[in-house]
Amino acid sequence: MCSIIGSFSKEKIVELCELNAYRGQHSHSFSYYDIERNDFTEIRRAPGPINYDGINIPDNHYCIVHMQAPTTEVKDNLSIHPAIIERDVLWHNGILKAKEIERLKAKYQLITNWDTYIYY
Repeated sequence: MCSIIGSFSKEKIVELCELNAYRGQHSHSFSYYDIERNDFTEIRRAPGPINYDGINIPDNHYCIVHMQAPTTEVKDNLSIHPAIIERDVLWHNGILKAKEIERLKAKYQLITNWDTYIYY
C-alpha cells in the first residue's frame, strides 16, 4: 500500500503525510516540480519514514510525496517511486501481479522486476 500526496504548502504536506502514514513507511520520495520551467528540479528518495525537516519547497514549486509499503518482493532502494524514463515520471498506488510482470518483461524485453518501471 502507498500514498501519493501533493501540495504547494509544506504544512499541508506534513498534515497529509501524517494522516496517510499508516499506508506505508518502508520508503519515501519527495519531488519538486517547477511550475514556471515545467520540469522537476529535484527528486529525493530514501528508505524509512519521511523526514519532514528535509522538505523545503522552493517558491513556484509543487511538492509531490510518495510514501511506500511495497506489496511485491522487490523492496530495495532502487525501487522507490517515482520511476523516471527520460522526462517522464511515474508514481502509482497499485501493484502488478507476478504473472503480469513476467508477461510484460517478455513482451518488451525488460530486465527488471520493479512493477513501477514495467508499468511505464
